[in-house]
Amino acid sequence: MRTQRLTTFLLRDVEAFDDAIDDDASAGLETSKLTESSGLVGRFYSRKNFPSTPSWAKYVEPAVEGGIHGVQSASASGLLLLTVDGHTFALTFGYGRSFLDRAKIERRFGLKVALNLIDEKQIRSLDTKLFDETVVSRNTKTRRTAELPAFGVDILRDIVRAVTGVAPPSSGYKGVLPFFSRLTLMQTVRDLNRLGFTKIALARVPLEEPST
Repeated sequence: MRTQRLTTFLLRDVEAFDDAIDDDASAGLETSKLTESSGLVGRFYSRKNFPSTPSWAKYVEPAVEGGIHGVQSASASGLLLLTVDGHTFALTFGYGRSFLDRAKIERRFGLKVALNLIDEKQIRSLDTKLFDETVVSRNTKTRRTAELPAFGVDILRDIVRAVTGVAPPSSGYKGVLPFFSRLTLMQTVRDLNRLGFTKIALARVPLEEPST
């Protein structure tokens, strides 16, 4: 079965699926139920855009003899909302993230899951930020997986913003690529019920930021 690169958000304060939709984006959305055979509990939202001439075609047309004809493009966006193990997840396709009410997105979800799941000896890249006299952002990558010291991170001063690495075989995932609030995974549609692994992963790191 085909796998798909999935951008996944954890949502909060969502009692009904429609609660996750931004009021300004709700107009014109098509809503679909999920099939019983999928074994998934959720709802799918989508929006079609009509074909139009891309801006680059209009730009280059004056230089093309006879003009440009029949060159059009259209995009489609989708949003899949799922309930797994008592959590509500949003999987976005195309510009599907624009359908979401941003206040419902759990901050730093992807980063927290990854920090719990990634093998500490198999890190591939780190995005860090250092707040000093000036803010210094840095992305450090290695050709091979490595341990944290190889990235030169100052654990007292650097703030980790994103991490890429390899999850252990016991997790059932080959790799994890989080960034801020979202988590990126490669999965088949039949594996989506396994998003509940985050309930275990997040148990080690509280979702709410510590109060100051």
